[in-house]
Amino acid sequence: MPSVMRMNESHCVEPNLELACLEQVRSPLLLFDAVQGRVFWANRAARLLWQIPLQANLHRPRWQACFPLTLWRQVYHQAQCHPVTAALRLMADDPASTLQCSYSCLEREAIAGIGPVNQDSVPIAPLLIEVQQHIPHIPPRTLGLERAKNRQQPMGLETAPHCTLHGTTPHTDQHFRRYQHILEMIAAAQPRQKILEQLLLMVEQQVAGVRGVIMLLDGSQCHWDEGVVVSLPTDYVAIARGGMGDRAPLSHSSLLASITARHNQPILALNLPDTEALPDEQQLARHCGLHHGWGIPLRSSQGYSLGAWVSYGDSTEALTAAQGVITNWALCLAEIALDHARSHQAVQRAEAKYHSIFENIGIGIFQTTPDGQYLHANPALAAIYGYNSPAELIRVLTNIGDQLYVDPHRRQQFTELLHANGRVSNFESQVHCRDGGVIWISENTRAVRDSAGTLLYYEGTVEDITARRIAEEKLFHSALHDMLTGLPNRACLLNRLQRAIARPPGDTQYALLFLDLDRFKVVNDSLGHLIGDELLKAAAQRIQSQLQGQHTVARLGGDEFAIILDPIAGIETAIAIAQGILTEFERPFQIRQYEIFTAVSIGIAIGQASYQQPEDILRDADLAMYQAKRQGVEGYQVFIPQMQTHNWQRLQLENDLRKGLERREFHLVYQPIVDVKTHHLYGFEALLRWQHPQRGLISPTDFIPIAEETGLIHALGWWVIEQACQQLHQWRERDLFVNVNLSLVQLQEAKFVDKLTAICEQTQIQPQQLKLEITESCLLTGTYGVGDRLKQIKALGCGLCIDDFGTGYSSLSRLHEFPVDTLKIDRAFVQEIDSDRLKIALVKTIITLADSLGMQVVAEGIETQAQCRQLQQLGCTHGQGYYFSPALDRETATIWAKGQFPPLANAS
Repeated sequence: MPSVMRMNESHCVEPNLELACLEQVRSPLLLFDAVQGRVFWANRAARLLWQIPLQANLHRPRWQACFPLTLWRQVYHQAQCHPVTAALRLMADDPASTLQCSYSCLEREAIAGIGPVNQDSVPIAPLLIEVQQHIPHIPPRTLGLERAKNRQQPMGLETAPHCTLHGTTPHTDQHFRRYQHILEMIAAAQPRQKILEQLLLMVEQQVAGVRGVIMLLDGSQCHWDEGVVVSLPTDYVAIARGGMGDRAPLSHSSLLASITARHNQPILALNLPDTEALPDEQQLARHCGLHHGWGIPLRSSQGYSLGAWVSYGDSTEALTAAQGVITNWALCLAEIALDHARSHQAVQRAEAKYHSIFENIGIGIFQTTPDGQYLHANPALAAIYGYNSPAELIRVLTNIGDQLYVDPHRRQQFTELLHANGRVSNFESQVHCRDGGVIWISENTRAVRDSAGTLLYYEGTVEDITARRIAEEKLFHSALHDMLTGLPNRACLLNRLQRAIARPPGDTQYALLFLDLDRFKVVNDSLGHLIGDELLKAAAQRIQSQLQGQHTVARLGGDEFAIILDPIAGIETAIAIAQGILTEFERPFQIRQYEIFTAVSIGIAIGQASYQQPEDILRDADLAMYQAKRQGVEGYQVFIPQMQTHNWQRLQLENDLRKGLERREFHLVYQPIVDVKTHHLYGFEALLRWQHPQRGLISPTDFIPIAEETGLIHALGWWVIEQACQQLHQWRERDLFVNVNLSLVQLQEAKFVDKLTAICEQTQIQPQQLKLEITESCLLTGTYGVGDRLKQIKALGCGLCIDDFGTGYSSLSRLHEFPVDTLKIDRAFVQEIDSDRLKIALVKTIITLADSLGMQVVAEGIETQAQCRQLQQLGCTHGQGYYFSPALDRETATIWAKGQFPPLANAS
């Protein structure tokens, strides 16, 4: 009989390998359903012999004629005698005669067009037929064990009517003691091989002539795990288990066990010693008396296959009732033992897995009593808290609330959350370590209760989050502090101001000081940003040295600082602190090898009920600081509402300035520059005027600074130069010049000289007719490229004049470095020059300096004849002022340009 499974060293059971093996057997083999009367499979040898298609109906006469009559009778008789799934191995009474009929029939079929058949390739051999039939349901077997439904009766045995679950059975006390012993072995988790050997021994002792093999599948149900035998020879067992490798001969046990396990149904095999398809086993089967075989599936409580119980005997007769009950008990106990063994192994694997995770995971795991004592802890938890082992941690930490948490109320908060919610997630706390250090932890815990709801213990995990908290604190500090000075930044300042604003009225006052370093840009541009950064840090330290208590110093950015004075008694306290800071800044800063002087401007705003947002008081303190910077009085200013009004007016003026350019609201007037001796007209100074439609005439001192700050000075300045050049073109018949005031912002334009050249060419004037006036401070700003720009202007032919000379911070030693050809004496020196000896000396010095450098001198603001005569005596050659003429409109200036100007109004 061929095997449906050949086992290699891995004991692998390939799907459908039974049919694949049977297909290669040279004996004709059929799989026959005796209930439906049809052949549902035939191997190659059978198909060649009988040309039988699948799904053939055996009750049809044509197919019955193809079978030997005696063979049919035996098949049908065996199917009726054994109403079970069976594999039948039968010999024909007269193979030569009966098969001859089949050959004749086959030849006729071949002639009909099926094709020739090589009869020599089809040996006369035994026939294998598998008979399948559904078995009626039977009640669960012994021991009250609930079996899987649709359990099929093994080996064609019927359970005796008197064999009930708990009633009287044909068992003896010896049987029950044996069953009890086996159950005790199962309960004690004895090795399953020993238990199965006891069951095999019990059956073989109680059922005469029966010997058995139990073949077990592994958990995947695709590999044989092991085989258990008691009385069969060792060689046979080795063959049954496939122990001889890929070349092992096919065995009855492997065949029956494979078919049984594969189909999960009982199998019957007859006449094993006559199996010519397995010649290597014939002698072993005859020697051991293995005439017939039964394969009975072993199933789990869930219904999947565990393996097969293969029994061998010398009879196919049904067992007695007692033998059937014993066999059924043995099968039940075998399945219980296998189920229990697998469950026990699963539990052991789960426990080992959990223990491995518990011991090796990097997160702390614990169980504690509700009153705060550790029950269990893993090594990771001990390491987090600085203990050498979990045992030491459990021994030392006997009161978690008092010994572990830094905050003594933290444990109470923890338990309250657990009682309210049943679990706590991401509970962060500071805890003490064994060495006295403090770390941050995060706990995830749940309360464990029994079925009645009684609290048993807490269990959860612990993570060391110290590194994360330190990183978060660093990020939080960086978000609220200045990286250079370490002071709070603008965001932190606004946050603290908000808290001060939110306090109820009637509490203590607060104030805000806004500070700005003077001339800090000069230090940065001249000495570099590294020196500038050092200066900022030193300035922050000096500011902090003047503060006490909980006052806050913040750096807003650049060279701007702010101080929150909270609390203060009144405005006097804020002013005193401001004066102390101003005094501290009078001393020079020693930054590396440099001695640096810098002052500070301070604006003060006192907290008022009207402030709703921190930006409001910050705005007002900023306004006060700019007022202090413009006025320079004592270095500080206290905010008053009029400043805000002035600032709003300034903003409105900026908007009007933009519109004024579009609406052409600007015009030029021309003040004559004359010879102070002859009163001969020398030229004009072009002065810009703005005729506002609502506010009337606006002074340049009001809108020029705004134009410079907003960048509107570029468009406005080029319009002035273009208008002045066009006017010069109209006066081309006279040798006159026009002075135009030039802003430093405009002078710094990259293409200034190119634009100036283009305007001179378009208006067809000589560049020598145009003189550009710059302030004295422009020369000493330290701005890169100003000197080169002045040289380019001079090379173009335009004149250069220093306006308001003597009022700035110029160094006389550097005056010769610039291509200046005219100095204009400021009106502040001309006033009272006829009576103030000091002013006379200063003007004389300026005139002497100009003469020595080959420069012309123009005095501004001449209003009286006495001032004019004094300037003549000092050697001043040119002047301008109301004594000669106020600024003239274009038409009047044209009359002057033609030499028709009237006599001096103030001449005597």
